[in-house]
Amino acid sequence: MGARPVQVRQRLPNRVSLDRAVTQPPVRILLVSPRPEDDSAGYIDHRISALPLVTALENLGVLVNPTVLAPPTFPALQQELDRAHKKGTPYHVVHFDGHGVFSKETGLGKLCFEDPQDLEKLEKRKSQLVDAQEIAGLFREHQVPLVFLEACQSAKSEEDPTASVEAKLLDEGVAASC
Repeated sequence: MGARPVQVRQRLPNRVSLDRAVTQPPVRILLVSPRPEDDSAGYIDHRISALPLVTALENLGVLVNPTVLAPPTFPALQQELDRAHKKGTPYHVVHFDGHGVFSKETGLGKLCFEDPQDLEKLEKRKSQLVDAQEIAGLFREHQVPLVFLEACQSAKSEEDPTASVEAKLLDEGVAASC
């Protein structure tokens, strides 16, 4: 390792270019942390990433306004993004902390949300798999400029690197995804 570390960032060209608004604090962050437990997604201990994230956000004080999506379902995500957009307070960042999978059948990455039919369950909730194209369309529609993905296998693609969730987000106009 050299004396001067280098940061490497993947970037794909955007197919869709969206207008970028200058943002004033607070930065509005939507935290999405589904925890289904089925064949698609084993349980992830939320403390692994949630505690460091909450600690970092606490240190920023009034500069950020985090919101936890409850319940962590795809329909709830759609509704919350709609609500915030209509109110004139859209989210600047969506942080997804959960499972991702790659579907050989569709050739697309997918994110695992909790199945809306399992809202009353405290454990063994089923997954609702939502493909990269649908997620990218939702974020494009609501002009979410930054998506932070903590999702295993969401970047996996055996033949087409543009089929991952991250690549679809960038392709649809999300300014940055990490």
